[in-house]
Amino acid sequence: GPYDGKLANSGGTLRFCNEVNGILQEVEYENRAPWPVAAFGTGHSLVLSHPSYGENDARAWSASDRVGGSPGTTESVGAEPLRGVVINEYLAHTDLPQVDYIELFNTTGQSIDLSGAWLSDEAGTNKYQIPESTTIHARSFAAFDQNELGFALSADGEQIYLMNADQTRVIDAVSFSGQANGISEGRYPDGAPDFQPLSTTTKGTANTTPRPSTVVINEIMYHPISESDDDEYIELYNRSAVPIDVSDWRLQGGISYQFPDGTQIPANGYIVVAKNVTNLVANYPQLNAANTYGNYDGTLGNGGDTVQLSMPEDLVATNLVGLVTTNYFYITVDEVTYLDGGRWGEWSDGGGSSLELVDADADNRLSANWADSDESEKAPWTTIDVTAPLVNGGMVAADYIELYLQGPGEVLLDEVGFLHSVQNELFSYGDFSTGSEGWTFEGVVRHSFVETGVGVDNSPALHLVSVDRGDIGCNNASAVLDDAAETGSSKTGRLMAKVRWLKGSRYFLMRLRGNWIEASVPLEVPTDCGTPGQANSRRVYNAGPAIYDVSHAPILPAAG
Repeated sequence: GPYDGKLANSGGTLRFCNEVNGILQEVEYENRAPWPVAAFGTGHSLVLSHPSYGENDARAWSASDRVGGSPGTTESVGAEPLRGVVINEYLAHTDLPQVDYIELFNTTGQSIDLSGAWLSDEAGTNKYQIPESTTIHARSFAAFDQNELGFALSADGEQIYLMNADQTRVIDAVSFSGQANGISEGRYPDGAPDFQPLSTTTKGTANTTPRPSTVVINEIMYHPISESDDDEYIELYNRSAVPIDVSDWRLQGGISYQFPDGTQIPANGYIVVAKNVTNLVANYPQLNAANTYGNYDGTLGNGGDTVQLSMPEDLVATNLVGLVTTNYFYITVDEVTYLDGGRWGEWSDGGGSSLELVDADADNRLSANWADSDESEKAPWTTIDVTAPLVNGGMVAADYIELYLQGPGEVLLDEVGFLHSVQNELFSYGDFSTGSEGWTFEGVVRHSFVETGVGVDNSPALHLVSVDRGDIGCNNASAVLDDAAETGSSKTGRLMAKVRWLKGSRYFLMRLRGNWIEASVPLEVPTDCGTPGQANSRRVYNAGPAIYDVSHAPILPAAG
């Protein structure tokens, strides 16, 4: 060094490039969750603690163990008596006699001495030192209100920091947005990774269950199979028995949109927000000007993104000269951070499905409560019919039909045929009337099977299941011809099949072994994927509880 410029405090992009400016690594960091809050303004650095996620994934990073980081040396974890204490609940928006407070929770099985530790709402400035002889017992609480702290929390959002006594380590840090009046936010159950609005304030005691939202993010089409951003949409659902006015509410995150005055969601009803309203209404007969809004700004990330629904809140205050003022800010009503891996849907990532909330009353922050929409009944049959001279093949006999998908996916296959010199049928296993007789399924298609009643005219059909891209080696479905086809410029072949797309890749290939003739065909796929404005195809009433997906959960510090 020294390098030119500086790292942006509010988030930015850092690239590591080679000598011709080819990007070797790239990090787009932010100063808010899910990025570690403790690394922004407190003196901690960002440390690549879980590199298997990839350096551009927030889950891969942690705040350094100590203020100042560990430049040029291995990052180590030192002894810290306060590890295991977390900020557990906070109340930031109050009217007297109610006052703001911060609650701490001891997640460990031993008592911890809090003497001398610091609480603050400003990075780099320690405002309140916890008195000597303050002990927080195992699985117990310590709470401090604004009268003790000497400062109040900002109702429109800020940060809270807990720092050790010698100011070498931020023990825990929380960033929050606007808060509703009189409603605290906390971890549930106590010590859990995430914060939610709570049903009641519980200063110094166990947190109550989360406060349910009447309007939820219910469906997300973030990576359409068309690869066109104009096919994106987000659906909201009103799970109450009365209409909800959402005038001036906002969708934020990777996209942004503000609802116009007079916007209502009917009781137990839906509205849809589109990237391109005209495009969406043309593709879905159930959508119209009454239930479809847009166009939103930005696009949903194919690799994962956050969708946040917020509503306006007013903050009435009296200044030092007695003047009453009213400020407006936004509070989060519902928020979903989806990914394209883990337990999040497979086919919603460009495979034709939307992400659907399985149970509208379930916790939509958890990936296990979402599923790919069912598109299996929508696509028409695609007819394959290719005639060509049997020339330019490989040095093998033209004695097998081979077929596969050019990516993960599933299709139905019926009426497979091969005619030699136009009229001579050389294939006896194309109607699947004898099941999978004559067929071999290898490699990525080994889970394929013959299914009854799903073919053309309700006949049996091959259900081709491909877990990855097929090839001409040992990753395809194949069947031997009755006789090897004669090849040469005077000989022709005709490949035929009916194929119906179900999910995933729409690119289908069939050929004669040796590539004497080939048909590479994009299958017809539906233009109305997902269920915007309607009940979700995967909806279940009163579904069982989901197991928390730890793949995207913040990691709590260990005790000791």
